[in-house]
Amino acid sequence: MNAKKLLLTLLCMFVLVSLCVGVQLNAQAADETGAETPAIKLYARSLLYKNMVQVRFIWELDDGAEAEVYQFSTLEDAENMTTENATRLTLVKNSGGYYYTSDTAGISAKDMANELYVRAYYLTADAEEGWTDVCTYSPRTYAVNIRDNASAPAVDKSAVASLMHYGAAAQVSMALNAGQTAPAGQDLMNYGFGDLELDESKLPAANPLTEAEAAKTNGFTLYLATMLFNGEISYKFVYEVDPAVVDVTQPLELEYIMGDTTGTVVLTRNSADNHYWEAVLPSLPVKDLTDCYVQPYGTGVDGAKVSGETLDYSASRYIGNICQQAKDAADDEKLAAAAVLAKALFAYQTDVKVAVCRHPNKVELDTTPATCGAAGKIIYGCDDCGRMDIEEVIPATGEHTWNDGEVTTPATCVEPGVKTYTCSVCQTTKTEAIPATGEHTWDDGVVTTPATCVESGVTTYTCRNCDATKTEEIPATGKHTYVDGACSVCGAVEPRVIKFDLTTGYNNSQEMTTVTLNGVTLTFGKGTGSNPPKYYTSGTAVRFYAKNTLAITGKGIVKIVITFGSGGNGNALTADKDGNVTGTTTSTWTWEGSAEDAVTLTSGGTGGHIRIQTIEIYAAPCTGHVWNDGEVTTPATCETAGEKTYTCTVCGE
Repeated sequence: MNAKKLLLTLLCMFVLVSLCVGVQLNAQAADETGAETPAIKLYARSLLYKNMVQVRFIWELDDGAEAEVYQFSTLEDAENMTTENATRLTLVKNSGGYYYTSDTAGISAKDMANELYVRAYYLTADAEEGWTDVCTYSPRTYAVNIRDNASAPAVDKSAVASLMHYGAAAQVSMALNAGQTAPAGQDLMNYGFGDLELDESKLPAANPLTEAEAAKTNGFTLYLATMLFNGEISYKFVYEVDPAVVDVTQPLELEYIMGDTTGTVVLTRNSADNHYWEAVLPSLPVKDLTDCYVQPYGTGVDGAKVSGETLDYSASRYIGNICQQAKDAADDEKLAAAAVLAKALFAYQTDVKVAVCRHPNKVELDTTPATCGAAGKIIYGCDDCGRMDIEEVIPATGEHTWNDGEVTTPATCVEPGVKTYTCSVCQTTKTEAIPATGEHTWDDGVVTTPATCVESGVTTYTCRNCDATKTEEIPATGKHTYVDGACSVCGAVEPRVIKFDLTTGYNNSQEMTTVTLNGVTLTFGKGTGSNPPKYYTSGTAVRFYAKNTLAITGKGIVKIVITFGSGGNGNALTADKDGNVTGTTTSTWTWEGSAEDAVTLTSGGTGGHIRIQTIEIYAAPCTGHVWNDGEVTTPATCETAGEKTYTCTVCGE
């Protein structure tokens, strides 16, 4: 186990010096007490202190073994392994797997001489079980070992001295409070550590209660101001209360300020047959001794609030007064006892830099801002006493940091909505009403009255959120539904369609002039342009140049549809008659208007051309045919009659 011992020795060399946080004095190797067993061995002990004193036992545990460590109340219980009244200590692994620590229950420094009894129960990996020997040990034994060890670090000696003086001060104060004679100086030295006498120049100055402090004020007379010591320091104040001024049937209270702590305690009568009332303030560790301010309060016999004088009292003032009384009485034992208290006080002030200080020159070190739901704090350091952990609480602001909000219930035309905001710090939420919009959300609508060629229709829209409706007119289509030559809706006569195919039947580069078909005539003209319209086989279309004209004549022209071939430049085409024009001159162009007998089209632009391939004319039906001379379509024979067909020169029927 040499490697494991070396590792633990290195770990135990680390010493935490500050008593205000906690001290672990260097671990000592165990003596023969607690000798090695088949599974567990007591390896070392160390002393811990953090307001209470503890002994840390360090155990070496074999692989696969288990153990339970107990602290017994008496040696008899430990020897008899009576665990009913014992305290089981927690084993904590502190290295790679061999070493474990267990800490005893905390005791006051005044009880450091008390023996502790510790014993471990073990179970090996082979199921062998048993108990270690009883380890009898006391914190005072440990401290004496440190004192007598010439190679012990000075910082350990100083820490042990502070603890021993702390315990000695408790013993002395308890004796004084009980009215007993203070222990002799040699007894104190045996209990404590080293010479307990203190240079008189370092003792606190006497500061007896003044006549003003002891004078009656509003029925309160300060009778006694003293300190109690029982492991920790507390202040005790006794007041004589005049029942002619103060209503003693009502609660009496003593307000106090100790350092950064403010509070109130109740004054209680210390005897049923007198007018003396007393209160004891909350106790503090010696390391936290501080100034103390108190003021009594009560209710006057007239029902008004009354209060006594504010008293400025501190540990150093009390100790200084005790020292002065001892000097005046030439009481060496009492002076030695006061010296113990003073040394306990100043050991903490000098050894660990915790002074009795109201921090007049504190410097801000760190700040945790308060939020809406949590208090913040400011950490100060004090240049006078050296404390770096003075804390001031910043109350929670109660002011949330809201985000931009989220619409959790959208508003509708008639119902208000809800917008929810969340605090980015504490996640608290709040809501805000969104006013009803008054604006309907329409659906896609339903055609409730279809439009016809001559009558407009109706589309009805319904709000998605309420029952509101609105209507919208559908323009008349202007498109007839022809059945047997007449519109089934309005009776309009179906127009005839004359289609001119200009893609073939003409010579290349032939100038276009006049084309007639079924009573409709197309007359091409140069207009004000530079070139006349011409047919070209390239593109199989009539090239209609800028400024060219096309006069269309016929009976009752209502619609003109022209298709264009590719290769043109898209010059605009306009009509001299009002009508609805749609499409383009690069694909299909349409004019629709009232029945006209003549419509003239003109090409726009300043150059280029468009390419006309077909022209469809929609014209009024022929109301009186003009027949031509006819044509024999079936010749007559000797046996059968023939047939002659006539064609209307107007409509081509």
